[in-house]
Amino acid sequence: MVKVFKSTAFVSLAIISGIVLAAVLARGASEIWDLPARNAETEEYVSALKKYLAEENKTIDLLVKSLPLWKPAFGDIPAETFQPNIAEKIIRLDFKQNKLEVYEKSELLKSFTIINSIHSLPAGRRADIFEKVPAGEYRVLQKKEEHFSHEAGVYLPLAIQFLGDFSIHGVPFYHGGSEINNNFNKDGVRLNQEDAKWLFDWSELGTLVSVSSTNDNPPKMIGTSSYFFKNGGRSPAVSAPSYLVGDLDSGEIIMEKGNTERFPIASVTKLITALTSIKILNQNDIATVSARAANTPSSGGHLKAEQKIAVFDLLYPLLLESSNDAAEVLAEHGGHEYFINQMNEIAKNIGMENTHFGDPSGLSSENKSTVTDLFKLAKYLKDYEKSILEITRQEKASTVSSVWKNINKLVQIKEYMGGKSGYTDAAQKTGIAFFALPFSEFDNRQIAIIVLHSADRVTDTNAILKYLKNEIFTAVNLKNLSEFRMEKPEFINRADLVLTGDLMLDRGVEASVNKNLENNFNRLFEKISWLGDADITFGNLEGPVSDQGKNLGNLYSFRMAPEALEAVKTAGFDVLSVANNHIGDWGLAALEDTLRRFSDTSVLPTGGGENKEVARKPVIFEKNRLKIGFLGFSDVGPTGFAVQDKRAGILLASDPDFEKIIRTAAEQTDFLVVSFHWGEEYKKKHNARQEELAHAAIDAGAKLIIGHHPHVVQDTEKYKDGFIAYSLGNFVFDQKFSKDTMQGLVLKIKIKGKEIEKITKNLVSLNSFFQPDKVVEIK
Repeated sequence: MVKVFKSTAFVSLAIISGIVLAAVLARGASEIWDLPARNAETEEYVSALKKYLAEENKTIDLLVKSLPLWKPAFGDIPAETFQPNIAEKIIRLDFKQNKLEVYEKSELLKSFTIINSIHSLPAGRRADIFEKVPAGEYRVLQKKEEHFSHEAGVYLPLAIQFLGDFSIHGVPFYHGGSEINNNFNKDGVRLNQEDAKWLFDWSELGTLVSVSSTNDNPPKMIGTSSYFFKNGGRSPAVSAPSYLVGDLDSGEIIMEKGNTERFPIASVTKLITALTSIKILNQNDIATVSARAANTPSSGGHLKAEQKIAVFDLLYPLLLESSNDAAEVLAEHGGHEYFINQMNEIAKNIGMENTHFGDPSGLSSENKSTVTDLFKLAKYLKDYEKSILEITRQEKASTVSSVWKNINKLVQIKEYMGGKSGYTDAAQKTGIAFFALPFSEFDNRQIAIIVLHSADRVTDTNAILKYLKNEIFTAVNLKNLSEFRMEKPEFINRADLVLTGDLMLDRGVEASVNKNLENNFNRLFEKISWLGDADITFGNLEGPVSDQGKNLGNLYSFRMAPEALEAVKTAGFDVLSVANNHIGDWGLAALEDTLRRFSDTSVLPTGGGENKEVARKPVIFEKNRLKIGFLGFSDVGPTGFAVQDKRAGILLASDPDFEKIIRTAAEQTDFLVVSFHWGEEYKKKHNARQEELAHAAIDAGAKLIIGHHPHVVQDTEKYKDGFIAYSLGNFVFDQKFSKDTMQGLVLKIKIKGKEIEKITKNLVSLNSFFQPDKVVEIK
């Protein structure tokens, strides 16, 4: 037996391989708590504990920082042995007693009743979460004032997520505001609204959540990753002898088989071919198709001898139709032998140590690799060459002379983010596929699935996708949780913002999408893959997104197709202002429908809402322990759509409570962004009214002021500790009558603490299809 000292000065609690290990600083008499010694790691911890227990002059902080990092694990901590850590906040969920307790500095602050417990639901019903949440320790991962649960079909107010789909929240309600009835049991840990509000305000990202549960069957951790099997880890039915599933953000391997075996990879080769072309060839060069290249065995592309085509345009037949002749044209244009050598050199630089290429197309059986090496390629493309993936996710692409169609059947899957497939007799069926998968209602991950020598690539990939959705969930990354748990690092509160001009996807923009972009609104943003890289991306939505309402007959009336909002979301936007003069063009019905459609996406509206209380609340994001808020106001109407107590509408700058609204929002946030629709159209200099409003907003607590409506870029100003961009111009619009209206300013703002650390100004020009295209940094 291992003997561990325990006293009331409790310092740290961890579960190691199912063992509860209590570490204490003893200054007097202590009792003995016997625990089974399971492994050498436990012995190491105990030895370290005994050393510090013997040195009475050591402080708690030193003890906490000096011990090895704890790892999270599963297992019940019953009430009789649970003791709070003096060093941190703790939420204690006791499903056996149907209560939630809150501790800070080892003291019990609050105790709440869980209202969807077995004692409160009719006929002994019990919420699903009571059986599903494994006992153990977790962390608060996300907080949302209002989370829409797609599985349950209800809104969860004041949601605090701590594991997968599981959260603590207030009383759920349906769209329209009606609360659920007592028979509902598909939500998480339900508190009454007052208790949920207190807990939401008190808790922080990273707050420890300790669960005592009837479910003492812990999930199986996958390696040392943040992924867990739900049902014991049975394998998916896959024909491929070699496959790998990996997280493209963290680099974690979720599943793998035959990861060191080398197989021919067929046309998966073309991803390296495209990468090599981008790195060593001038993409504006015009290449000539040789007779040799035109005669390359190929099922796609259909290039003709003497045909001239831009080097960049060759990527479309190469990646969409898997054109072997396009691969040969690229190699010949760079010098065939040199191009192949560069393919191998680039692969080596990426870290693909067991990979070799003999040709640019994949026809050669010498083109061999492993799933491990191909995952390195996948991660490299995702991190550094997204333009290649953006081509491979398109169903069609048009150049001056041709239309290229994607032959990859996986493109029909909504979560598909790109990839490449291949086949030869030697390689059988091969593929790399990129997906954005929801492992829980709160957590999307970018995943690569790689299969080699498969009998049926599509069936194998779909089997893995189904397995991932049904059998695996995510928890917090172990390294991060360990850092939270023991080292208590001093977090540097930083965040990156991207802020753009007007977004109007109706009229000429929609016509261009239909004519030039294959009816695909997503393609409007294909030239700028970096929008989603920021922590928060903001823009102004110039009109309703709806199929409802009646045109009120304004001189210019906008109403965007419903799929436009999904495209804006896919491009990377997180929050959009609806406070502008066009939001009411199709009446109240279209405005209300627009607000409903926001609730079905992860994009949040600001500047308006279903009533005055909602509209006046800032949209708040928590990023790296910073609370960043957004408000929006219109100074150009429509006054008839001013939000009312019980009617949807927008915030107006003429609101008598204008400064109070901003001051209240600033008190709730660390950094407040206020958007204004204001000024005079097509004027490059701001006016006195804009300056008056901007200065008043900063005086009330705003840090960043963003302007829209003039449709041209206006001047900027530093005022006190704030920054004002009076107009960002257009980001997507069809005003092609002048150069000034076919460009806009995109701001990249770096926040450190509660202040602006760096401002980068980028001038973005729209092309003839109204796509944001060329980007130039300006002073």
